[in-house]
Amino acid sequence: MVCFIACSKSKSPYPCKAKLLYKGSLFKKAFKLATLKKYEVYILSAKYGLLEPEEQISPYTVTLSDFSKQKRKDWADMVNEQIKTKGLHPPFTFYTGSLYNEHFEGDKPLSGLRLGKSLQWYNKQIDTFYKKILT
Repeated sequence: MVCFIACSKSKSPYPCKAKLLYKGSLFKKAFKLATLKKYEVYILSAKYGLLEPEEQISPYTVTLSDFSKQKRKDWADMVNEQIKTKGLHPPFTFYTGSLYNEHFEGDKPLSGLRLGKSLQWYNKQIDTFYKKILT
C-alpha cells in the first residue's frame, strides 16, 4: 500500500533527509503510523512535489495554502507525473489535509478534520496498532 503524507511548515534549518526535515506534529504522527503499518511512504511537498523519505533536501517556505486554486491543480498534475514516473499504483492512502489531496483518488481518512481532531485520530490509530501487537 502506498501512503502519502503532507510536509509541514515547521522544518529543520539545514539540509537533511526529507523524513528528518519536517518537524510538525502531524507530519511526525503520520510518518510514524505509515511506517508502523509498513506502507510505502512518500511525502507531498509544496516545493518539491513527491519526495522519498531518504531524499536529501533543503528547507523552504513554500506552502500550498499560499497557492491559487489553479496553481494547486498544476502542482497536483506535477505530482501525478512523478507518481507515474516512479511506477506507483493504487490503492493510495493520504494522511494529509484536503489541500494536499484534493486532486487525487484514494483513501483520505483525515478529510474534514481540524488539527486537534487529526492528532486525536493519529493517537488512536497508533494506540490501536500497539494494542493489537501486544495481544
